[in-house]
Amino acid sequence: MINASEQLCSKCSKANATSICIGCKQIFCPEDSISHRQDLSNEFDAVINKHDLLHQQFEKQDNDATTHPIMDKVNQWEKETIAKIKQEAHKAHYELQQLFTRCNEELGQKLRRITKELCTAKDKQDYLETHLCKWLDALEALQNELTTPSDFKVHIKAMSINVTLMPIEKFDRVCGDIRLEQNELAVVHGAMNSHAEVRGACLYLHGIHHIKIKIEKMLKDHWMFFGIISSTAEMDEKSYLTQSAYGWA
Repeated sequence: MINASEQLCSKCSKANATSICIGCKQIFCPEDSISHRQDLSNEFDAVINKHDLLHQQFEKQDNDATTHPIMDKVNQWEKETIAKIKQEAHKAHYELQQLFTRCNEELGQKLRRITKELCTAKDKQDYLETHLCKWLDALEALQNELTTPSDFKVHIKAMSINVTLMPIEKFDRVCGDIRLEQNELAVVHGAMNSHAEVRGACLYLHGIHHIKIKIEKMLKDHWMFFGIISSTAEMDEKSYLTQSAYGWA
C-alpha cells in the first residue's frame, strides 16, 4: 500500500517521486528526473538549431535581397512601369513632332511673306527707315521663335506626360498708318485720319478661342472693327469689306 505522504512520479507513477520541475510543475522519481532533464536538453538543442537556421537565412537574405519572394513583385512592377513610361514617352515624341511640324509650317509662311516683301521692295527700290525697322523686328521675332519656342508646354505626372501647344497671340502684319509696340503686343494708330489694318500672328482653323483686347484710347467719332478673315486675303486698309471678313464694330 502507498503511503499518503508519498508522491507519485508524473512519468512512471512510482511512489518514490522526489524531484519537482519548477518549469512544468511536475514531480519525478530520481530516474525520470534525469530523463526529463535530458528531454529538456534535447528540446533546447532543437531551439538552438532553429535559431542557427534562421540566422543563416537572415544573413543570406540581408546580403542578397534579390532572393526575397517580394522582390518578384517589385520586378514585375518595374517591368510594367517601364512599359507604361515608354508608351507615354512614345506618345509624347509623336505629339511633339506634330507640333514642331505645325509650328515650322507657320514660321515658314511668315518667313516667305517677309521674303516676298523684301524682294518687292528691292525691285521697286521702295523702302524707308521705318520699313527696315519693321523687317528687322519681324526677323528678330522669327529668330526667337525658331531658337527658343515658348509656345510648347509639357505637363509631367507620375505615369504620364502631355505636350500641348500654348499659342501666344501677338500682332503681326500691319497695313496703313499703324505701328506695333511693346514686343508686338500693342498697336498704335498714327496721326493720319485714315483706315488701317492689323492682324494677329496665330492662325485658327476651328474651335473656340479666347483673346483679350484692351482699348486704352480711342478718339471721339472713331470706330474699330474686330473680326476674322481668311489668311489668304491680301492686306488692305479696308479689309473689313473683304468677303471673308466677319466680325463686329
